[in-house]
Amino acid sequence: SFLSDSGIFAIAIPTAAARSSDQAEIKGSIPLPRPASRVYSSGGKAVVTNSEVTEGKVLCEGRIVLDIICKGTDDELFAFTATSKFSHSIDCEGAKAGMSAHVTAQLLSIKLTLDGDSLTLDAAADMMCRVEDHSKKTMLCKKDGSDTEVQCIRASYKKCELIGSSTTRLREDIVANDISTAVSANASAVIRDVQIMPDIARVDGILSLNALCKSKDGRFFRFQQNVPFTGDVPTEVDNCTDVAARAEVSDIKLNMMGDEYGLATLEATLALEVMSFTPTELELTVDAFSPETPFECVKRDLQVLQYKETIEQKAICRENITSVSDPKQFKEAVFIDARPFVSSATKGTDCIIVDGIVFTTVLYMDPKGEIQSACDELPFSFNIPTHYDNIELDTSVVCTSANVVGVSSDGIELSCSMHVTADIYELDDISIVEAVKATEKKETKHGFIICFAAEGESTYDIAKRFNIKKSCLISENESMQENLHSGDRAIMLV
Repeated sequence: SFLSDSGIFAIAIPTAAARSSDQAEIKGSIPLPRPASRVYSSGGKAVVTNSEVTEGKVLCEGRIVLDIICKGTDDELFAFTATSKFSHSIDCEGAKAGMSAHVTAQLLSIKLTLDGDSLTLDAAADMMCRVEDHSKKTMLCKKDGSDTEVQCIRASYKKCELIGSSTTRLREDIVANDISTAVSANASAVIRDVQIMPDIARVDGILSLNALCKSKDGRFFRFQQNVPFTGDVPTEVDNCTDVAARAEVSDIKLNMMGDEYGLATLEATLALEVMSFTPTELELTVDAFSPETPFECVKRDLQVLQYKETIEQKAICRENITSVSDPKQFKEAVFIDARPFVSSATKGTDCIIVDGIVFTTVLYMDPKGEIQSACDELPFSFNIPTHYDNIELDTSVVCTSANVVGVSSDGIELSCSMHVTADIYELDDISIVEAVKATEKKETKHGFIICFAAEGESTYDIAKRFNIKKSCLISENESMQENLHSGDRAIMLV
């Protein structure tokens, strides 16, 4: 058969097939646990729970989790957590059934309107989607003893695999003097270390607690504390060196143990996932020819997606909240909700430029002792050093603390500490030889030839130009290197 001494085989390599973005509208009705006269604060997050790739579309399912603080009709503050599910279809040219999708969602806006014994929800989530093709691709290879010459390049990437997951209930006693009750509590989790042990992965991190509390004398105040945690995730892998973990925290409760102890019990559900990254290297055929059997290469364009590393960095955003008409009415902050939103993450000169907005709500006490609220959008921009060039990014930002650091005629100055995580993927545009088709044999000139290499040429290029075996070229030019310099001389008899 044609090219019987060569072969076609299948390779599995991750490629980026399509990208798209969209906004999902989330509407619904949220029942109130008790009558309310005002909504003070509504923070939260959007989570994608499932995605499916179809022809030209990515179908997503998810939920938004809202932490809501209200003023009751009895003038008492109360808080509750509400969940609203959503589904959305993202148009994505190039998407095909069988491919996989990496979809992230960020809450862009939240609007809650009182409507009798419920709240009318009108929210929007920003959806980012990357479709990946992990199917096997056919590629020409050279068998031992074949007269087919192939030109190959090496593609190096890290294969990401989920090696374990677990959901545990965290319970930690913390010092909480002067707290009578916790009205509202939320938290963010940051991973500090992952250790692989026999049968488990031990994950260490920090839970940053942010709570609106009421003192024993009826005063509202803000309570913040960093709580270390350790979680053991069952795995069947015990020899990984390159690992990472993700943490999602939910269902947070802060319960007092009694006035005599001055302690509170923090409870939270902690969902942990541990991934391993295995270095993988593939040799890809990008060109081929045969001195004896003329053929033409049939090529397939791929955009190879190569995970490189995850970079984590701390950042500070300091901006003025200007929505308070008279800063003199600001006495003290009793609760701050800060929700970062990444609007773009782009490659700059030797760095990644991350731009976004921190959606903030500050509950504060005025001189009359009444609680007021102020909302604002604070811009942020910071750089993450990197040496990669053609890259794709998965970037997330969590706020670990937010504090009022000054009050002036310009407004209320807020300082937000943020933890930034950027997963870096390098993109390589490669055309592989997936098949060949026969062509007519070209006339070959014979004789003693001296040629000089052009810039960037290799021994393969010279051999192909004169339709000879590369081994013959090298045997006649023993000092010749694989990659040539401009002007290098080659002598051959063809």
